[in-house]
Amino acid sequence: MVHSSFTAEEQSVLACYLAQSFTPHRLFRYIRNFTEFTKSSHSLTEATTTFSWCDLLQLSEYELKRRNLVRPNHRYEGRQHLLTQAKIEYQTAIKHKVQIITYASQAYPQILKKIPLPPLVLYCKGAMPRLDYERDHVVAIVGSRKSEAFINDFVTRFAKAIVTAGGIVVSGLALGVDGSAHLGALQGASKQKIQSQSPPPTIAVVASGVDYIYPYANRNIYDDILKHNGCILSEYPLGTKPLGYHFPLRNRIIAGLAREVFVAQAGIKSGALITAQYALDYGRSIYTYGVETIDPLPESYAGNLKLVKEGAHAVRLIDTFLTHTGFKHPNNALTPDHITDPYTTPQALTNKQLSESATRPTIIPTAPNKQHDETTLTENILLLLKDFPASLQELAEQLGVKPTLLTPLLMELVLDNKIHEVTPNRYMLKK
Repeated sequence: MVHSSFTAEEQSVLACYLAQSFTPHRLFRYIRNFTEFTKSSHSLTEATTTFSWCDLLQLSEYELKRRNLVRPNHRYEGRQHLLTQAKIEYQTAIKHKVQIITYASQAYPQILKKIPLPPLVLYCKGAMPRLDYERDHVVAIVGSRKSEAFINDFVTRFAKAIVTAGGIVVSGLALGVDGSAHLGALQGASKQKIQSQSPPPTIAVVASGVDYIYPYANRNIYDDILKHNGCILSEYPLGTKPLGYHFPLRNRIIAGLAREVFVAQAGIKSGALITAQYALDYGRSIYTYGVETIDPLPESYAGNLKLVKEGAHAVRLIDTFLTHTGFKHPNNALTPDHITDPYTTPQALTNKQLSESATRPTIIPTAPNKQHDETTLTENILLLLKDFPASLQELAEQLGVKPTLLTPLLMELVLDNKIHEVTPNRYMLKK
């Protein structure tokens, strides 16, 4: 459904988002400063209730630059030009049956407003629900694009059970684990009577425009999500192709929407671990497929073991997960748990063991020193990328920080034309 009305405040948010001279990182940093100036609130969510996007666009180019809102070497496009651009974008979305949900929209998921860098704009194809964090039980399922067959089988059953029990599955529409998660959710939905007000069985958060199917091999899943009252979600405008730096940014939305994150299979440098790190930063519960008994452990599961050592809950029985996470599931939600595990006989942790694993100390991320750290990190990134390309994970390891801290900085450097991708997700200084 596409809303027939678009308020001036919503149009202003969309205009700010489409401006080449702004970035979301700069805008939200300004809003946080606005909070300190007004002394009227103590969080980003509260600040934006008193902040006016319309007023922001009334500021002159001089005032915008003085507030450090305009990117270096960029000329401010002008209020009228940006508002016209936003109107055209909105009309284009209507033609494509896509809903534009801005930070100022009532339909914007409140849970996303609580993450450090929420998307300014969400493009939604399909039925975007009014998600309630307490009412709607959203579980993110993520993992390798090259997952093994038995993991895909487990994930399909797992997602089906979650939806049958009344939950919502969110994933990224990639090959492997993501596709299996959406497929299982759709199987769960097919058992239920879909109504217009029913929550979606699954939400696919993509790293391209919602009209750009990627990977194309999952086009049938894409179509089935829309047929079964699900939705395709993105923060990128229509027609946008997926770029390497889009994926880690996409992962923050997946983690932000979920109450729990389940990592099915992940190598030590997997993007699924970035999603898990975001989830940890946001205070979400982390679960992973248990691999402690596998010896020798294939490298493709090293990320699972790392998560368990850091406090994630290991799960190998679907019923155990449903019980531990508070699902009030009907009997038909309990799909057969047995799968053919090529490494060892599947044995799940007992409820007692799972309860004990919940008491393990969770790594609490340390809060960076705001201005100093951002400036220093940006300078160090440029220094490291001067002669050799590096991935997000490699940069994080060399700088001794979490990948999630670097993602918005890399995005801004790419947009500022200071670095570029030499191969997907590998960056180098632009000369």
